Amino acid sequence: MLLDADLMLKKTTGKLIHPDTKLGAKYWRSLSGKCTSFRTWIVPSPATVHTRGDELHILKAPLNVQMETQYRKQRGDSDATACPQQSARVQEHNESMFRQMILPRVVKAVNSAPDYADLRRVYLSRVAAEWYRELSLSKSTTYGKIIDEGDIDAYATRGKWKPRDTFDA
Repeated sequence: MLLDADLMLKKTTGKLIHPDTKLGAKYWRSLSGKCTSFRTWIVPSPATVHTRGDELHILKAPLNVQMETQYRKQRGDSDATACPQQSARVQEHNESMFRQMILPRVVKAVNSAPDYADLRRVYLSRVAAEWYRELSLSKSTTYGKIIDEGDIDAYATRGKWKPRDTFDA
């Protein structure tokens, strides 16, 4: 599902930057130099939850989309450049155009479009699982003994899906 969401992210971006659309044409006209990158990553934003005893209410679980250079810089890669053959000023200009014109629409799609519903459900599940893990540290829970065991055999894909199919798409 994560690989499928990454493919959908590329398709969403591709539709937005397509030069035959009004937005895409405006975006391409705004660029400088001969190199630009629109490589992006979907990353979780902090969830807002309310707990009461053994109850969890997930109020918000937004996802964010970052450009590769933003993502890499946050992780300590001081040499995070998408177009090293281009001046830093031109690269920053091109990334700024993408962040202003395209990225907000991509973030909106990831957080509301039906195409990303499975991804949002997975993130909600992750938020709930983290809460359950924390709860299991402080009290006995039904599944507390299997947390962090690393046995995922029961959850292996049994369908016809192959990662290579998504990669090829």
